[in-house]
Amino acid sequence: MKAILLAGDKKAAQPLCGVNKAFLLLNGWPLFIHVLAALDRASHVDAIFIVGPRKQLMEAVEKALSTFFFSKKIEVLEQKESLLENLLYAYEEAVKVPMPKGPTALFVPSDIPLVTGGE
Repeated sequence: MKAILLAGDKKAAQPLCGVNKAFLLLNGWPLFIHVLAALDRASHVDAIFIVGPRKQLMEAVEKALSTFFFSKKIEVLEQKESLLENLLYAYEEAVKVPMPKGPTALFVPSDIPLVTGGE
């Protein structure tokens, strides 16, 4: 299964304290990094697509590599103008990647840092 991690900050997105919620820090790491790590540990997830402000996401993922070991394919996609556009764009990109049979995609918000790989 492919996981699509939603970290966009355009249109209807509501910043918290002026910051994209995906980048709020918890234990020194952006919230989306905690979610990414959980998805990487999930046995049914084969590849992870992150959609949001690509440059910021890439910088945070690269920094996290010093602490986290990500074993799954991770692709970072530049966000579109709305949540719906992000959903459609990320899904279209995800289905291009061949994977074993099973559900096509799991959409996950970036602001649930306590999620675990077993959920």
